[in-house]
Amino acid sequence: MHGKGSLEYGGNAPDFLPAGSIIRCRQHVELKLELGDYSYELGLASIDPESYKKMSRLSHEELFARVIRICHLPRAGVITIGWRSAREGSQLTHHGVADLPGKFDFEFETNSSD
Repeated sequence: MHGKGSLEYGGNAPDFLPAGSIIRCRQHVELKLELGDYSYELGLASIDPESYKKMSRLSHEELFARVIRICHLPRAGVITIGWRSAREGSQLTHHGVADLPGKFDFEFETNSSD
């Protein structure tokens, strides 16, 4: 349903880390999904510094051909999306699989002869 990592976010990354270095990653994802259970996976991959720096000029296929997968943990956990408890408005935020960004306005016109 969704996948996004440092390649999609961009940002600065070191060209090299010595053996024994610790990597800490934190990602914030706003889950605006329909009610249900969702599994997630985690992974760690590497790419050479030159390809990372010029990724905006590479096609998806060219970029991911240069990625070396180091670790992949399928079904690392499960997240349950339930009814909203603290809310304004209805208990559901949307209908369907995902809550897409958008805006909704009302405009009313009355018949002045009534």
